[in-house]
Amino acid sequence: MYKCPVCQHEHPDEDLLNCPECDSDLSAFAQLKQISNNKSLLIKLNWLLLSVLVLIIAGSGGGLYYQNYNNKTKSQKRATTLEKNNTEVKQMKQKVKRGQNKIKELEMALSTLKQELENISSDTTEFSNTEGYSLHIVEEGETLWSIAERYYGNTVAVKKLLKQNKLAHPKFIKVGEPLVIKN
Repeated sequence: MYKCPVCQHEHPDEDLLNCPECDSDLSAFAQLKQISNNKSLLIKLNWLLLSVLVLIIAGSGGGLYYQNYNNKTKSQKRATTLEKNNTEVKQMKQKVKRGQNKIKELEMALSTLKQELENISSDTTEFSNTEGYSLHIVEEGETLWSIAERYYGNTVAVKKLLKQNKLAHPKFIKVGEPLVIKN
């Protein structure tokens, strides 16, 4: 029910342009009511836009926070991987250093062995001058059998070489070891 603003009489139809009781022009009141409805709709629309704007801002803020957090996590993972790699590199450097030290030790030992071999070679010439005997330095790949074949022409002389050099077994000869050979 609609009340006439002039005479306060109730009418069933809101869309009347004139009041049937007082014959007042109600078109201005109808426009005011429409403006009021539009204003209410405009306020609702403003609140809706404001809500959407707040959601967009909150979503953007959340996205930036997530991206920042994700970047920090990736940075932390990279830092952890970098620390692990640095540790592995340090360990490898230590292994290389130990290897280099071992090589130096082996080079020194080799140098010492070369000097001993030279000394043995000089002794060999002295020993070779002794009648009836010669000295043989075992070389890589040689066996007592091959040495017996070389000096005696057969492998039967292996027992003879074992006795002359006081060896326990034919397999116990080493590279660089001197063997006395009876001519």
